[in-house]
Amino acid sequence: MRWNRRAQWLCALVGAIGLMTTQASAQTFAAPRGALEGTVLTDPGDKPVVGALVELAEFDLRVKTDSAGNFMLKNVPIGAHAVVVRADGFNDLETVLTFNPNETLSRDFLITRENDVRLLIGKNKQPSAESMRLSDFESRRKLASGRFIARQVFEKAGGTRRFSELLTTGIPGILLVSNNGERSVATGNRGQISASSTPGEPGKTKRCYVQVIMDNIVRYRSTPGEKLFNIDQIDANMVVGVEFYTVSQTPMQFNSTGGAPCGTLIIWTQG
Repeated sequence: MRWNRRAQWLCALVGAIGLMTTQASAQTFAAPRGALEGTVLTDPGDKPVVGALVELAEFDLRVKTDSAGNFMLKNVPIGAHAVVVRADGFNDLETVLTFNPNETLSRDFLITRENDVRLLIGKNKQPSAESMRLSDFESRRKLASGRFIARQVFEKAGGTRRFSELLTTGIPGILLVSNNGERSVATGNRGQISASSTPGEPGKTKRCYVQVIMDNIVRYRSTPGEKLFNIDQIDANMVVGVEFYTVSQTPMQFNSTGGAPCGTLIIWTQG
């Protein structure tokens, strides 16, 4: 009788463990996934590369391109992962992409026989530096933590409007402050600064002037006494993207020193 009870207890324990394992496996399998689609191309003429390997080695996920150079990689775990593109006779291309739940990233990859390796956005082929900048721009725009103006806005304007006009139309809440005919970008509040430490040149209008970064170069640091940045010196025809962040929203990569007391304006240009 004691043996039967022990056997029944062991059977129940094994059954419970099996049920827990099955449930855990089901939950893992049902976890949100992402996907990656695109085309592998090569110069000259963006010719498609047939049989190129696109892989996420850490998850043992890989796929080869078809006769048109296209591919689709499914069931990618969410998060930032390294993607590698390989093909016989070409340099390997490796980049890190961020995968979001139930979202399909669209990326085209250009591989060459030289060292000129470029990541392209969609079907819009651009030089490598610009493409990488726009890739990061789009990633931040999906997070929706700031305010953004995409390339299409500037293309639609066709050079008929000044950059400052497109800026104030596309980003509510910022101000254009004129000083002797030169206009600078400011916010309507003082951010985290006192009246005595307001950024700007002596003798100029006291406003909370925002930090300005263009193509990863700080053009205006928003510090007291610093020469103001004239926003109208920027050619709208050359702009491919704009980001604006309040003090609390500014990504650490654009404010590593803890400055930017009035917010940050980030401008990306062609080339």
